[in-house]
Amino acid sequence: MRRQTARLYLAALSKYCGSRLGKLLGVGCGNGEFLAEASLKGFDVSGLDVSADAVQTTNTLLGREVARCSTIERAGLPDHHFDVCVCGYVIEHTREPLEFLSEVHHVLKPDGVLLLVTAASGSRPVTLENALLRTGFRSVEMMTSASRVLVLARARVRRPRPLVSVIVPVHNEHRTVARLLETLTAKELTGADKEIIVVESNSNDGSRVDVLRFAGTPGVQIVLQDRPLGKGSAVRQGLRHARGDIILIQDADLEYEIDDYDSVIEPVRTFQCAVVLGSRHSGNGKIRVFADLC
Repeated sequence: MRRQTARLYLAALSKYCGSRLGKLLGVGCGNGEFLAEASLKGFDVSGLDVSADAVQTTNTLLGREVARCSTIERAGLPDHHFDVCVCGYVIEHTREPLEFLSEVHHVLKPDGVLLLVTAASGSRPVTLENALLRTGFRSVEMMTSASRVLVLARARVRRPRPLVSVIVPVHNEHRTVARLLETLTAKELTGADKEIIVVESNSNDGSRVDVLRFAGTPGVQIVLQDRPLGKGSAVRQGLRHARGDIILIQDADLEYEIDDYDSVIEPVRTFQCAVVLGSRHSGNGKIRVFADLC
């Protein structure tokens, strides 16, 4: 890796997670250029490579023993130790990519950041995104070029059951909102837990009073806006409060069937796809699959 490329990767990392520094692990440290640049930025760097020559080159370049010859699976690294893990052109050479990503997740601190670079290929990067979701990562961002795919993701706390965040934007829904919230709070999900985030946009028909009746209800969080800014604004504010692994948007006017939740969530919960779009107008209950979407 050239210094210029290393700086580009560090710039992408900084844009993704801000100016946070800390302990950085480079898996596949190569000629050491990336670790050298990261060290200059202020990271406390360590490296792993299966090539003894690469390890020697890296340690010589940095003037100290920062790298050692090992795979991440056999390195015996401490749990939840690193703030950032950078994997350059490694995953395509591993026999068990899911095991490799699980080990990366294991050594990262909660909310730690993975920067992964892999060669571009004919297969779609959605496969890699699926692998990351399976192994405990979230907030996946991908940048592709003709020759490579650069991926950024955060290590989330792995729960025994996924958490579904149901965001409910409310504005002038007095006729239906109380009934909706009563039904929604009583809803049990198959194989998942839920939290409800109600964003009330200062209605003038009594909806705010209806919503505040549910203050203090377990699993319900109420967010009050000073003025209505549109459904999109309410959803974005709800997203800022969401802790879930899966996000679901529920209108307050009862046009969406709460009984459909399990069938909508199931393909995401079982990693068959990353997004499900429901339709009220298909008539026959069939789902159209958009195969070209990442």
